[in-house]
Amino acid sequence: MLMQKSVLERFIAKYNLSGAAESVLWITDDDSLGTRFISDDKNVLGIVRTTEATFEPGEYSIYDTAQLWRQLGVLEEDINVRINKKNNKATSLGLRDASSKVTFVLSKKEVIPDVPDLKQLPEFDVV
Repeated sequence: MLMQKSVLERFIAKYNLSGAAESVLWITDDDSLGTRFISDDKNVLGIVRTTEATFEPGEYSIYDTAQLWRQLGVLEEDINVRINKKNNKATSLGLRDASSKVTFVLSKKEVIPDVPDLKQLPEFDVV
């Protein structure tokens, strides 16, 4: 699937929060890419979704977002993303531009932290 690297980087930046949430489950359908996340210290909970980036429908376990970010850094703006599978199960993301190719290995879903539902929205003090 062809896409702009900056779209994927913006999506990652919105949930990663400069390293606060490293392990997430990307969920894709036919028209969007999204994730629910919780920070490693359990203080931040959120949901991010974009319609600018889509993959083959499925769930993709990203254990080390910082590593994926570094791998994206070597690629040019126009990238091709491929889901590599073994026994009909996603095992890695193949990322390629005109001159470089990187492979990001996906983790097992079981090692990604469960994200609880927000039970009550806190009150906000707006000044």
